This record gives sequence, C-alpha cells and structure tokens, in this order.
Amino acid sequence: MGDVAVGVIFGILSASNLVQGAWTTQLPWLDLTTASFILAVPATLFALTRRVRLSGFLCLFLLIASVSFGFIEPALGAEAVSKRINIGAAVLFVLAASFLSLSNRRRIKALCVTIVVLAFVVVIGQVVAPDPIALDTGRRTPVGLNAIGSGRAVGAGLVVVLAFAASVRKMRHLLSLSVLALPLALGLYWASSRGPVLGVLVAVVLIVWKQPMLRRSIKVGLLTAGAVVGLIAYRKLVVSGSRLVESSGSGRETLYREALHIASTHPAGVGWGNFYRFVPPALLDSDQGEKLYAHNIILEFWIEAGFAGAILFLVFFVIVMRRGLQQASSTMGIALAALAISSFVGALLSSDIVGNRMMWVVFGAILAAPLANTANGVHQPPPRKESPRIRELRRLAEMPSAS
Repeated sequence: MGDVAVGVIFGILSASNLVQGAWTTQLPWLDLTTASFILAVPATLFALTRRVRLSGFLCLFLLIASVSFGFIEPALGAEAVSKRINIGAAVLFVLAASFLSLSNRRRIKALCVTIVVLAFVVVIGQVVAPDPIALDTGRRTPVGLNAIGSGRAVGAGLVVVLAFAASVRKMRHLLSLSVLALPLALGLYWASSRGPVLGVLVAVVLIVWKQPMLRRSIKVGLLTAGAVVGLIAYRKLVVSGSRLVESSGSGRETLYREALHIASTHPAGVGWGNFYRFVPPALLDSDQGEKLYAHNIILEFWIEAGFAGAILFLVFFVIVMRRGLQQASSTMGIALAALAISSFVGALLSSDIVGNRMMWVVFGAILAAPLANTANGVHQPPPRKESPRIRELRRLAEMPSAS
C-alpha cells in the first residue's frame, strides 16, 4: 500500500502544473503543486533511509551543474527570484525525489496508472465543464485549467495506454486498451496544443520500434503506413485552418529569432528569469510579461544558463534517454522511455523549465529504473561463489542415505 501511495504522489506531482495560475474564487481548485510537494518530502526522506544503489547521482549532479550557470548573473526582478526558487523546488527537488522514491516496479506502475487516471479526469472535464474562453480560441479544456498543461496530461496518459497496448499478447486486452486510448486521443485533439501532439507522435514511433515481438520489416511497414495517414490528416487540418497546424498567430517565429539573437550575444547566459529584460517591449504581452520564456527548453537553457549550461543539459538528456532505451525491454520500461521523449519534444515547443514537471518526474524514474528491476527496490548482494570442495560436500550431503 505504501508503494502505491508513493507512485500516486509522484503521478499527481507530474501533472501538478495543470492548475498553475488557475486559483480563482469561482473554482477554488486544490493547489496540487503545494500539496504534492508536501507529500513528496516525507516519501523522499523515507527513500533516503533505504539501502539502495544510488548510481544515478552522477546524472543528477550533471543537471545541477547545467542549471547552476543560470545563477551566476543576479536576478533582475521579483519574477527572476521566483523562477530561481521554483527551479530548486520544481526541477532539482522533483528530479532527485522521483529518483530516490520511484525505486521499484510497484511504485512505477502506480505512477503510470495515476497518469492515466488524471488524463481521464481532464477529458471528463473537457466534456462536462469546458472553459468558454478557451473554446473561443479553438481549444477545449476544463474550466480554470491550463490548456497546454491539459494537453500534456492527456498526451501522457495516451502514451502510457499505447505502451501497454503494444505489449499485450491477448486480443481482448488489446481491444480494451484501444477503447481506453480513443477518448484520450480525442481529448488531445480538443486541447489543440502542438507540443503534446507532436510528443505523442514521436512516442508512438519509439513504442513501435522497441517492440521485440515484431520483425523490423513489419515495424518499417507500420511506421510508413502511419506516416501516410499522418500526412493525409495534416493536409485536412491545413484545409480546415486548425490551430494545431496554424502557427502564424502564436508569434513563435519572432520570439525564436529574438531568442537566438540574445543567446548569440550573451554566450555566458543572462541568468534565470532575466530573459524579459533583453527582448523588445512588443513581445511582453499581457499574458506573460516578466514571465516571458523562450518556449523551447534548449533555447531557454542557452539564453539563461549560457552555452555551457545548454550543452550540459543536452548531455544529461542523452544519458537519460540512453538508459531509458536500454531499459525498454519491459512494458513499464517502454512506457517510461516513451513518456520521456514525448515530454522532451513537448518542451521544445512550449512550457518553461519549471512548468514541464512531467519530464523531470519521468527522468528521475528512468534513473531509478535499475533499482526498479527488483520487487522492493533494494538490491540484494550476489551469492558467494562456492569452492569445488564445498559443492562436492553439499552434493554428498544431499544424496539419499543407503538403507
């Protein structure tokens, strides 16, 4: 029961940015961010008392080193100070806590199940209580929830269901999981957020390619057929003017151009939270203002933590994904690897380093996955090798005595 509770806590923590900035008098949602942080602290302290092999700490220190470059420059405002505090709490703590706590299969399974349950909660909210303001912009999200966060939550649930569906052998289980995937796919389309959609598509490619039961020719055929279907769907979306393929009104091109210019002229980084000080006033719209970020996690590291910080982050990501792909021989291993790549791809289009909490939880779970190969997360010492003489004495002792 305790393992399930730990997995549920981190499942909630991974989607806690759903309600970021959504506290209203009309809809006083539970502050999931604060609640899940408070619950995660004792779970992490308990994990520290366990006898586990902390082989992933090198990766944690690598991320700490990459993030630290962004603290060299002083904070130039209250929002910069807030972002730096949140990086410590919502990035470094979340990654370390999930690495220490998600140390066995039961906890990781509970994490995956919680992600799917939260995805269905969002889809139900999209149907029952859609936000009228979001509907006016061509998106469907529950009242008070962050539209991008809703897309990420539903997309993550869809990835988990697809990973499990691709691993079952019985047709009735496959049909049951396919039925579960359909409303999640519809909810992802309703959220109309490009990052989560693209992330799910890349995750599907990984899920198909890592299936040990399929020959390579079948994998290539399936992916080719999927690419053709995707191209047809893309053309239909273009004709309909869907927000998923229409980016002219998002201002991404101008933002990326300015971000690249700032990054090239400040190779050491401008410091976490100081990006808004260096962009033209026209980009500081009413929605973000001092909270403006590059909408691309690599660019964000490059601008605010410098070129060195961005390189170290990419090295960290490559190491994590390499370990994730090595462990993708089981259903949960494939699910974690697919969640990691889908979260990272989504972070290339939106959400800042603090907001994409799902990515940090999953990265920590992948680093802890070698521990998760055991039932309780505690590695037992290997048995001692017996000498030939001891083996012979044992064989003689086990022989039936003559009557």
